[in-house]
Amino acid sequence: GIPGALELAAGRAHQYAPAQALRRLGSDPLTFLAGGAGRSTRVDAERSHRLAPPDERLLWERLSVFAGPFDRAAVAEVCGFGELTPDTAAEALQRLAPGLLADAGPGRYRMPLSVRAYAGRLLAHGPAGDGAATVRRHHERCRVVAERAAQLWRAGAQREARALAVRELPELRAAMNPLSASGPGTALEIAVSLWFLWSACGMAAEGRRHLERALALHPAPRPARALWLAAWLVASFGEADGADPLLVEAWTAAVHEGEDTCLAYLAHVRGTVALWEHRYEEAAAEFGEGLELLPADPDFGPGREALQAAHTMAVAHTDPVSVPVEDGPPDGPADLWARSWACYAHALVQRREGRPALARTELLRALRTQLALDDQLGQAFSVELLAELEADQAHYAEAARLLGAVSRARPRASSAPRALHTVRTRLTPEAFRTAYRTGARTPLRDLLPELSD
Repeated sequence: GIPGALELAAGRAHQYAPAQALRRLGSDPLTFLAGGAGRSTRVDAERSHRLAPPDERLLWERLSVFAGPFDRAAVAEVCGFGELTPDTAAEALQRLAPGLLADAGPGRYRMPLSVRAYAGRLLAHGPAGDGAATVRRHHERCRVVAERAAQLWRAGAQREARALAVRELPELRAAMNPLSASGPGTALEIAVSLWFLWSACGMAAEGRRHLERALALHPAPRPARALWLAAWLVASFGEADGADPLLVEAWTAAVHEGEDTCLAYLAHVRGTVALWEHRYEEAAAEFGEGLELLPADPDFGPGREALQAAHTMAVAHTDPVSVPVEDGPPDGPADLWARSWACYAHALVQRREGRPALARTELLRALRTQLALDDQLGQAFSVELLAELEADQAHYAEAARLLGAVSRARPRASSAPRALHTVRTRLTPEAFRTAYRTGARTPLRDLLPELSD
């Protein structure tokens, strides 16, 4: 590993048993080294770095661009250039790992924070251009990873897409810093590729922060795709009125850029706002326009099945007879997220037609996907419809518990749950508060044991 660190560890045998010393060194080498009499962390780090071979020193510095765990392939891709080829970078990693890096799972490593901080200073003050080149390569890898996750989502492998994005999230967050060497353009490109993480996987607030920060620093004209996504997140998860300026700017940019796909998604955003505000005919018209404009195979954003599910939700209110509740799933890769919303729409129709058992089955099917993806918005609407079914059966306390369970997940732009008024009038204030608070403190799976099947 690092000769200097190993020498110090060996020299402290009177303080620690060898196994204890190596464990302390492996968890955070500089913290261990700083424990000696009169020695500072910086002095120990400098000595360890100075005694390491040149390729290990260079790799140590370049590894500081990784904010979280990394593997051999990532190191070769990001750090293997110039004096350090991909192969020599991978070889140096194997030598450094035992003494410098922490174990982060099979085949993955993490640089302890104190070591990373020192290495980052060396990289910043190293040979001209080396630090900037390493950061650019790191951000380019993040851009590729984000697009790969988006492709997995479009292909129907949505759990895998979410898992990949979450695993790489520390790196992706660093790359979405618009003040970094790659600038706001790269930050926005990565954020748009990760649209599903923000809108479908319960991370809307973080997605808005990344987009708003990068858009604020991007010179005019700002890209239509990023403006669309910002408008969608504001409209669906925040205040609908706040989306209007973004919608106007996004529409102008999309027309100027010839982005028909973006125009389709902007119609979807307008339809979403109308849907949450119970303007169902207007919502159906907007969703219909989006489906007309959307290409058969869009290269970013939600697929056609997602827009079709949104249209079905609106039509379930305006023309429920036309909703094909008996049809099987469409051909092509399964968009499980979109189908969870289609199940919600079918449940609306089943309840209206007086078939509560079928409606409940559809909602539980939707919730299994929504829980797996952490789709908090979907969970909110599915559970609120379940609460309506419970209220229809005079199970008012159970309905109140369900409403409490999703009280923090529903968008502020939407109207109050329909079941809320019924439950409040049927229960005493104390009974309602008790049931509602119980639901807010109870995991959804515990309230609905069927979801554990």
